[in-house]
Amino acid sequence: MTSRQLKRSGHYTTSFFAALRSAFCVRTDYQSDRVSRVRFFEAALFLPFVGLFVGFVLMVLGMIGSFVFQSNVIAGALVVCAFVGLLRGFFNSATARFSWFDASLLIGFLSLAYTAFERHSYLPLLMSVGIGCLTTVFAAGLGKDLPMAPRSKQLCGTYRNEDLFFLIFIVITFAVISIVVLKGSWYIGFLLSMLIAASVPHLIAQHDGGVTSQGISRGILLGTVITCALLLVL
Repeated sequence: MTSRQLKRSGHYTTSFFAALRSAFCVRTDYQSDRVSRVRFFEAALFLPFVGLFVGFVLMVLGMIGSFVFQSNVIAGALVVCAFVGLLRGFFNSATARFSWFDASLLIGFLSLAYTAFERHSYLPLLMSVGIGCLTTVFAAGLGKDLPMAPRSKQLCGTYRNEDLFFLIFIVITFAVISIVVLKGSWYIGFLLSMLIAASVPHLIAQHDGGVTSQGISRGILLGTVITCALLLVL
């Protein structure tokens, strides 16, 4: 497919707005009927960038909270509340139910945010939320079914070359962020982060018997928490 045909189709534009809609639970005026018909695996390519944006917001909010309240506990609580609030499209869906496991993950995220602020290490929040949302790409790649994704559909389908370009760009983006966050040990953090993003949705899908909306939400949370812990250790 030529670039002109791709632009005319508006495929990635509608997929981008669908990603915003699924994550932030907001409605847009941009061809809302087409956006509502976008399947999950088509929007998943943009969710890692949505995650990086959310991570940036959490990082700035944590810095402001630590300065204003002079309490890293309060700053960490603000970050956790903002994390759930910004990604309410995943955590407030009709099928999403918070279990004790999910609650323990949020408490763990609060503890990790507090530790990061105590060390004045804010960048791990940025990368960890991005990796958490990257789990959605691997979940879509499993080819399992969601209400908005037929079982037979996978990434790299109709727009194979373009999808591959996006996937490569995502990998390069996280490699660059790893260099910024971890400096000399960036390759260790990068490889382990990719392993986390790939393995978490697979394990959750095995437990749930397939990829579900609940599993997507839990994968984002679990991937974020594990990655944040890893980056703070490194």
